[in-house]
Amino acid sequence: MSGPARHAWRRIAVSALRRRASPVRIAERFWRMVVALAWLAAAVPALAAPLPIVAPSVFLSTPLPSASYSVDLGTLPTRPELVVEVAADGFHLDMLLAIETFAWTDTPEAPGNCPNNVTPPTTAVFGRGSLVVPLWDCDPRPGRFAGGTVGVRVRALGFGAFGSPAIVAITIRGATHVATGTLATQVDTNLGPRQVVIPASRDTVLYAEDFSASNGAGEFLWAGDRLVSAFPFSVRRPRHALLAFDVTPGIPPVSSVLGAELRLGVTSGSHTGEPLRIESVASSPSGSWVEGGANAPGDEFIGISAPSSAADWSYRARPSIPWTTPGGDVVAAPVAETQVFASGPLFVSTSALASAVQAMVTKGDDANGFRLSSPNPAIIPRPIQLASRENLSGAQTPELVIDYAQSQVYETGQLATGLVSFIGEGQDFRWIYDLDQDDVFVTGIGGVCEVDPTPTPLTVPWTYRFQGTPGFTGVDCCTWNVDSPETGTVGTGQALFFHNLDASNPANMPPDGDGDGIRDLCDNCPARANGPLRGTCLVGTLGATCRSNAECGPGGRCNLSQEDSDKDFVGNACSVPEPGFGAALVAGLGLLAALRRAR
Repeated sequence: MSGPARHAWRRIAVSALRRRASPVRIAERFWRMVVALAWLAAAVPALAAPLPIVAPSVFLSTPLPSASYSVDLGTLPTRPELVVEVAADGFHLDMLLAIETFAWTDTPEAPGNCPNNVTPPTTAVFGRGSLVVPLWDCDPRPGRFAGGTVGVRVRALGFGAFGSPAIVAITIRGATHVATGTLATQVDTNLGPRQVVIPASRDTVLYAEDFSASNGAGEFLWAGDRLVSAFPFSVRRPRHALLAFDVTPGIPPVSSVLGAELRLGVTSGSHTGEPLRIESVASSPSGSWVEGGANAPGDEFIGISAPSSAADWSYRARPSIPWTTPGGDVVAAPVAETQVFASGPLFVSTSALASAVQAMVTKGDDANGFRLSSPNPAIIPRPIQLASRENLSGAQTPELVIDYAQSQVYETGQLATGLVSFIGEGQDFRWIYDLDQDDVFVTGIGGVCEVDPTPTPLTVPWTYRFQGTPGFTGVDCCTWNVDSPETGTVGTGQALFFHNLDASNPANMPPDGDGDGIRDLCDNCPARANGPLRGTCLVGTLGATCRSNAECGPGGRCNLSQEDSDKDFVGNACSVPEPGFGAALVAGLGLLAALRRAR
């Protein structure tokens, strides 16, 4: 208690003894003193220079129901959150408080994200609560807010049943928003035969008499010739249909294709055995063909001018990627040839078609698909009209049915931005203990976690293969870090793979003994917090729990990302002494010295 406060208490006590004042009068005089001190305590923060990440307790009273502070944003940590916490005294847990930020200055400009470009955040709480401003979403890098300030105001909207005044403890601090996430995946351990039906992902028509025409959004496809008058003769102008299927996302590359069937729907009238040839479209290093959004009129036998970048008779993607051979580049031998005798479903299955699909799976290249044509030598050709993937008439739309079997357990997916919340900030994704940094990590039970070393701006593609004991029942784990040459390690997370277990059943989820957000199965220090939800101070207040460096004191460092400096599979947090150990040791030595003096 300060000197003035002690003197005030002494005057109240002496007055009570001299005048034999009642307890009510003593309390009334005490609260008058509190109100007087409140004016002084609340006025100090408004006059102070920009504060670092701390603020004192204040008295809030009816004539002065708010306290304001100016915060130095340059003191915020990496990937910063501005945290304002309030806690009313025990008599005012029902009082209503508003926490506000205002007057943002010199923060980076990023429309839609930075706090100075949106309505200043405000929150209302009863008695105790906090306001968290996610500045990391504006700019995650350290020092980007240097020189900037923000106002923080705490207002009493109501004092509750006990009335005015009240004592409110206010803490203003910075916290590190750790990039984190838990990926829980059910692993399919069935290695027997299975079947998948894949609808066409793209289709269009190429028209020989109009080199710039296509029909990517139409409801029909055409294969066959059109007779065009060219005095003194008529010439043939063929149509070629293109189909593509997303095979590789649905079938692991460790699969053997047992059979394949192309399902089509013939929608034109009577036929007399017109030929239909199916060929694989040859790949090109320049890129695959583009469907485009052209929608031809009527029966779509006559095309319409293709929009920019669509495929046509001359181009895979006009106007920059031409076909080597106009009308579509194909592999030499057809994968299937059949005849069309009537409208309705048409199913085609050959060993060559299965081999073509196997090549797509093995190479991971399914972008080019198939070309359909009808090389009819008849004097009067009968071109074949087929339903496209956009056809809604009920006809059979293009599908590829594939029978296959996996040679090993295999799962694939993508870590989305919402899960790891770091992509685009200059960080790198790494599996923890991938010591050679080849983006491949082998677990203790034979699981293999891999990641694409060049992720897209929005996702990180991953794969998981299991090469351990067949029939394994349990959970496998790969843990990851998010790091950056500029900021160091700034996040961590875990990928859990459930073998023959229900991933949605909480009973199957591994425990998290230290509550740090990393399950014990994945945690390199399961008895000491060193994860994204709760960490341990490695520097500063040694051994204390923390959520940011600032909570470890000046120059402190909070371990939130499974750091393991010597890569011995035991996290740095495990070697930190328990908090208070040093103080206990000093106290013990002092006690021994006192006893020695007493003797």
